[in-house]
Amino acid sequence: MLFRSYSEKHQYIREVTPATETTSPIWRSTTCPEGELVDSYYPEAKTMHEIFLRGKSISPNDPCYGYRPIDAEGKAGDYVWLTYNEVWERVQDFASGLIKLDLVPENNGYKCLGVFSRNRLEWCITEQACNAYNFALVPTYETLGADAVLYILRETEMKAIVCSAAETVKVLSMAEKNVPLKVIIQMEDITDKDRELAKTANITLYSMSEIEKLGRANRIPNVPPKPTDVCTICYTSGTTGVPKGALITHQNLVSSLGGCLHTGIAAHKDSRYLSYLPLAHVLERLMQISVLQEGGRIGFYQGSTLTITDDIKALRPTMFTSVPRLLNKIHQKVMEKVNATGGISKFLFYRGLEAKKAGMKKGYNYHWFYDRFVFSRVLENVGLDKTVLTISGSAPLSTVVLDFLRCVIGNVVVEGYGATETAGATLLQLPDDYTSGNVGGPLASCDMRLEDIPDMNYLHTDRDHNGMPCIGRGELCLRGNNISPGYFRHPELTKEAYDADNFFHTGDIAMVFPNGATKIIDRKKNFFKLAQGEYVAAEKLEIIYGQSPLVSQIFVYGDSLRSFLVAMIVAEHSGVMIWAKEHGLEGKSFEELCKSSELKAAMKEDFARLMKENGLKGFERLVDFKILSQQWTTENGLLTPTFKLKRSFVKKAFQTELDELYAANPEQIGRASCRERV
Repeated sequence: MLFRSYSEKHQYIREVTPATETTSPIWRSTTCPEGELVDSYYPEAKTMHEIFLRGKSISPNDPCYGYRPIDAEGKAGDYVWLTYNEVWERVQDFASGLIKLDLVPENNGYKCLGVFSRNRLEWCITEQACNAYNFALVPTYETLGADAVLYILRETEMKAIVCSAAETVKVLSMAEKNVPLKVIIQMEDITDKDRELAKTANITLYSMSEIEKLGRANRIPNVPPKPTDVCTICYTSGTTGVPKGALITHQNLVSSLGGCLHTGIAAHKDSRYLSYLPLAHVLERLMQISVLQEGGRIGFYQGSTLTITDDIKALRPTMFTSVPRLLNKIHQKVMEKVNATGGISKFLFYRGLEAKKAGMKKGYNYHWFYDRFVFSRVLENVGLDKTVLTISGSAPLSTVVLDFLRCVIGNVVVEGYGATETAGATLLQLPDDYTSGNVGGPLASCDMRLEDIPDMNYLHTDRDHNGMPCIGRGELCLRGNNISPGYFRHPELTKEAYDADNFFHTGDIAMVFPNGATKIIDRKKNFFKLAQGEYVAAEKLEIIYGQSPLVSQIFVYGDSLRSFLVAMIVAEHSGVMIWAKEHGLEGKSFEELCKSSELKAAMKEDFARLMKENGLKGFERLVDFKILSQQWTTENGLLTPTFKLKRSFVKKAFQTELDELYAANPEQIGRASCRERV
């Protein structure tokens, strides 16, 4: 680790309520103006619709949303932009057409409209129509799976859904399975084949342009929402079980944004943002409104993760929000190129990294020579030369990659924490906090406390963890303006997740450092008992072992019939190739290295180091593991859209390999049997 996990320079929290016997004090952000929780940043922008109107007042004839047209050969052109005024006209046309056809009727207190596609202009036209006319937008997405999509259609009883052509076929295939859906609005023009399929499924099919044309001839004034109105019903993908529909109000999202802005992190009129993280999730929605509120522009990716780097170069974003998976790839490609170039360029690059790290220890992140003459060229090659803010979320980012980004990209690179129920960001690092291994403190929109988990030995009275001082460990609980009021049609789930004081129980185990910076160290529910009776927290171990520069993804596995742990590990390409060169194995391919005994031995050695550094017990050691070269992705169904492991799916996919790992260690199984007999 480059620095300590917290810095006395940054005080994130102050106590507002003392501790109880089982809970920590209630803490509040030091950025709260006058000590009160914020519900917005600008008094004239308290709903998602008012945020758009504010941006429109700043940049009425300037770009708002943009996309890259694809030619007949599949090549993407330059960005084509719609201005704020043009977007507003289309929004009114589309919403008026929906109302004219009575496609969003009120049902159980909500006017639900579905949307099913990847990020694109039409998705956001639909969203802005819902925001302006007080509909509840219900996004769905392909990685949920057919059963989950059916569940959402039935539970919300939506009459209409807006789909891209690719998703229209999928929804039509579900239409006969006892769903109340009557209408599909296709984003593209409709073919004769589309109409025939819709007729067979007894579904009325419109194109989006048809709805807009109808609305243009029958314009209906919008009905602005109130801050407490539900903006969206956001279904969590979850790692197990059926999805839950979190009710997200306008105030939830706007106050979350307000909390971010009070840290000093903000967009401006000239901001450019690349939209590729799933719009069906609140993090991407939050990032977009931060840009729209200031009159900036949002460019959509082409729709494939394979072409994101090309989209970055075309847009040159000033703000870049990502997840470790993509940031790891950027780090990998840059390091491969630097090492391949060699010579004075490689020498200066590594000297620059050390110089920037030394500077960050002193509290600044700029070097007059290396930023201008070394790192600027690297950034131009990847399209991030105009980036002034990078935010990483969804999973911990390795210290190596985080330090690399701060040194090379410079400016502001921070990590944060959030959940669907917290309307995106909830904890966030301050812009000039250059420590690693934490996600900052609570935003000015919510309170935070910890609750004891005695069974897992996490207590709010803990004052030290492996030599690192803290002011408590326990389940992270949050309450405030950005916290969802509960789950759609499931009061029992709401009661389970929220306590009598309205604190939402996240299920994540946190450790709070003396300055209030918070580190997520475990997950409450994902633990199991080994044969000898010891409890193992799988996600905690995945976080720790995942810190190895040789590891990209990891799944730790064990059960009550075994006395030890095994794992499936996806190797980190850049880390492995650097290791190979250092050990005279550069002649082997990445796939060959993943199968080699040398790499396995190196990983075992690094895991032993991490065990010692983190004070792990003997039963938390990985006795055996298999190394893979292919990444787990949302496409192959092993990650959620927010890039978390779908544990039951990973287990099922690799059950044969896991059984083989246990079979290869019979002496361990034998010892377990002896313990059980005793």
